Amino acid sequence: MVYLVLSKGFSLKWPALDRFIQCDVVKCFDNIDHELLLSFLMKQLGHENKGLVDLIDSFLKSPIYAPGGKTYVNTEQGIPQERPISLVLMNCFLHHLDMEVEKGMLRGGGTPVFYYARYADDLVFGIPRGEESTEVVTLLKETLARTCSD
Repeated sequence: MVYLVLSKGFSLKWPALDRFIQCDVVKCFDNIDHELLLSFLMKQLGHENKGLVDLIDSFLKSPIYAPGGKTYVNTEQGIPQERPISLVLMNCFLHHLDMEVEKGMLRGGGTPVFYYARYADDLVFGIPRGEESTEVVTLLKETLARTCSD
């Protein structure tokens, strides 16, 4: 699987930026649908890697033991946090968002209207000097609405 250079963060050389918009996808880890995630992984990894997808499915459905003896099991949604694979799964799942944001960030001539970095469910948008914040925010809202409705 190949990921966009755009999603690798601030190792890129961004121009002078006036403003930043920081976003967090609220309860993202808690609400990822297992069936949707697993079908996405199967599509990307291919049937020859079904064993890996089955292993990830087992991980997603395994019980979580909390302090005080409580046990939580959710077999339909959510990615357990604070596990090494959790961030990898979230980054795989939100790769589609990266692709859509890349389409929305370029003007007709290929000049970026804004810059973008994402790690898991945390997003940062940088707005270059001379760009109007309200226009960029409108463009971001349209891009995110289009992505989330797919």
